[in-house]
Amino acid sequence: MASKSSFRSGLLSRQRSCLYGLAAILILCVHSCIFLGDETPAERLASAVFHYGSIGVPIFGFLGGVGLYYSLIKRPRLRDFYKRRFRRVFLPFLCIAGIWYAYEFLISDFDILSFFCAVSTLGFWTGRATMWYIAMLLPVYLLFPFYSRWLEKGKRGPKTAAVIALVFLLMAAVYHSDPSLYLRMHLVFRTLALMLCGYYLGERVMKNDGLSVLWAVVPVVVSVAYRVIFGVFHWARYEPLSSFSFAFLALPISLALSALFERMGSRTAALKSLGTVTLESYIWNRVLINLQQTISSKSAFFRDRRFLIYVLLIPVGILLSYLSRRALQRGKAKQVSSER
Repeated sequence: MASKSSFRSGLLSRQRSCLYGLAAILILCVHSCIFLGDETPAERLASAVFHYGSIGVPIFGFLGGVGLYYSLIKRPRLRDFYKRRFRRVFLPFLCIAGIWYAYEFLISDFDILSFFCAVSTLGFWTGRATMWYIAMLLPVYLLFPFYSRWLEKGKRGPKTAAVIALVFLLMAAVYHSDPSLYLRMHLVFRTLALMLCGYYLGERVMKNDGLSVLWAVVPVVVSVAYRVIFGVFHWARYEPLSSFSFAFLALPISLALSALFERMGSRTAALKSLGTVTLESYIWNRVLINLQQTISSKSAFFRDRRFLIYVLLIPVGILLSYLSRRALQRGKAKQVSSER
């Protein structure tokens, strides 16, 4: 049971779909920034506000870590774990994004190598354009079962802290050694750190143990103190620390919102529904953005109205997400039936 000085950690599980739905909306907002100019004060203000939507990705990572604990604590066979992850993540990616990549690389240019790099997600690691979040999940899912077995042998807290510290040190090393690589990889590092934190807290969430308010207070204090100190002394911002401190705000935000959504009850139905198709929404959003950019490069009409068109494409992408999820679920049900 949670005391007055702690959070009900089980709410993170109860309100998981709502949190995913809100995170998806935040990501849609931050993606809109590429279509916003800086010619007017209104555009600059909108861009500055929407950039904060990037906190949606750490929220995804944190909740994903909790979900991995739920999956792995049951000690599933590796084959079964990988099979479920492939069906849930990589099958939608291949079915949705694969169509776009076939058009972009095979029909337009007949570039087989680029097509292979895109659909295999290897393109992200070699500097070619692809969906970084999906690319990150492949090695994470491959290695996490082994990480889970190592972590559950004891001393979960110190081990988790040590691995998160290692992730930060790797992030800082990349920042100093290869700035261009850092620009591509910093989101991976900080999202992975939140996944590790989510996995650690997964045990408490499953048991609905009380979670100390320090989990909410410390990230806020660190983030605020960092910005105040650097602002007062006019020091140059240290990007890895800035990125990490911002990402860990996902903890207090998730805890506070889970409590809020619990109080709102059925009024969160739309968010909860959207939370069931966040993966498909992300993939369709990236595909539609690529399509819009391709058309805008050839049409002044689309180029001059790029932000409005993006806003109009958002409900299209969400609708396609529901349709594709339903189609894939039907296909999965038929496959399971045939296997029986």
